[in-house]
Amino acid sequence: MNRDTKSLSRVLSCIIAALVLGAVSGDSSLYAQRSKGISGLSDNEEYMELIRHNAELSDGIDSLTDVMNDVRNSLRDRIESDTERSPAERDSISKLIIDLEQRIFDLRDERGIVTNRINSMEQEWVLVQFNNPAAAPTADFWAMFEEAEESAIERSNKRNLIDNDSFVDELPASDYTMLRRAHAAESEIREKIEEYMARYEILRTLSEEYMAVDNQIAADSIFNEFDIVKRQNETMENYIETLWREIIDTKQYSYSYVLEKHKEYDLLDDITDEFIDMHRDCKEYIDYYASNAIMHYAVGHPRLLNSELNIANTMGYSEAADSLNMVRNTVSMPEYRIDALNLEERLFLDFEPIVFDKVTYYNNSNPIPQLKVYDRGTIYRILLGRFRSMQNLSIFKGVRPLFIIREGDYYHYYAGGYATLAEADEAALMLRNKGFKAPQVCRWENGEMTNITKEAENAPKDKPAVEEPVSNVRYIVEIEADTLESDVRTTIEATTPGKRITRAGNKFVVGTFVQRSDADVLVDALKAMFEDMNVSARELVIG
Repeated sequence: MNRDTKSLSRVLSCIIAALVLGAVSGDSSLYAQRSKGISGLSDNEEYMELIRHNAELSDGIDSLTDVMNDVRNSLRDRIESDTERSPAERDSISKLIIDLEQRIFDLRDERGIVTNRINSMEQEWVLVQFNNPAAAPTADFWAMFEEAEESAIERSNKRNLIDNDSFVDELPASDYTMLRRAHAAESEIREKIEEYMARYEILRTLSEEYMAVDNQIAADSIFNEFDIVKRQNETMENYIETLWREIIDTKQYSYSYVLEKHKEYDLLDDITDEFIDMHRDCKEYIDYYASNAIMHYAVGHPRLLNSELNIANTMGYSEAADSLNMVRNTVSMPEYRIDALNLEERLFLDFEPIVFDKVTYYNNSNPIPQLKVYDRGTIYRILLGRFRSMQNLSIFKGVRPLFIIREGDYYHYYAGGYATLAEADEAALMLRNKGFKAPQVCRWENGEMTNITKEAENAPKDKPAVEEPVSNVRYIVEIEADTLESDVRTTIEATTPGKRITRAGNKFVVGTFVQRSDADVLVDALKAMFEDMNVSARELVIG
């Protein structure tokens, strides 16, 4: 070999290939050389300390990665066996995954700094040997150079598409560096998708457990854990999306650049169309499944492989084509057709209708419970009365459930618990029919109480625009039904707002109406909405 004719860039690339990439090629002698460092720098204490520290960092990363894999495998086993986990176990797994990710990230970051310093010192040493080969240790530098050059030639023998000369020699150095980073990021993106899918299975399990619990404390714990894991996945999804976009943009630019230089215009058009189709297909499924990022990768990666395979075949890179075919046949794409998982917060409010017991339910051994005010949600109760002192239970006529709360100088007694105003109004009417003088409907909404009955009584009354003619004839609408469903009440309120609904035997009465036509409007509306309803208008003579 004529050493004088070797270019500096060729020497540097070969030496660095031997020192830095030897471990990737699987050459054990090169790997040993790299782990021990360059013998010519063995007297440099800083360099040897960096070599030792770099090895420790690599061992630490490998150990933590093994632990992470064990955690993932354990998680998958528990999911596949449908084994339930306690909240403490779920918290422990989530925290462990987060801690491991952060520690691996920190070690990799530190190793990158150490590696950059090692590379810098080695490159300086290589330059010295190149300028003064006679000063090199016996056969060390040039023997390594020969081996590195042969290894570099073998390695660039078209196995990896972007290692071929068309990319190495013809792309600007900065663009080629970006291309290598994009290519390496494809393995990282698959790891991140695995982490996302593992968390997705945690979310699926949590959502099932959330719907099965029967108390607020357990539900809140699961809801909070679900929110934490979901936000972790949202962060991961953003990272995957950004990484995949960079991969696509970098590879599309690099491939187009090389194809244009080679005047492969037909292939360039085909590749361009492939990327256009990729973006079109992804647009069709946007926001349709749980993760746009995973959908973009799963839909786009096969098209990217097709493009790379066409480039390899057209440009005669047979080994790269074989490698890409193997990837296409062995690398499975993630299942992106997964439903978005969301939890609608459950509020365990004690809805309980009023009943009447023959014997008083409450006594000294079973006192009236304190009224519970919920921080979230809406519940209606009936205020039976407010008194300066606690009352004899007999005045409440066996009503259950009862609640008591002291506000200022008064004791307030409430009954029942209802989800809707219509149900509360019906309960208040029932209490009036049982002899309670003035039951009042009260609403608690997110901890704030409003006395609906008093609010209605104090509302200003609109004066009629036209005085109604004096008449002792009125009209009512009668509905034959055992109960009045909420949608019926809604129709009545929408058609004839403000009209009172009362129960009379097996009928419900709406009214009164001054004009028969107003009553008929309600009858027609109810018949249109509820075909089987027995409803009619009837005339009343007052006084």
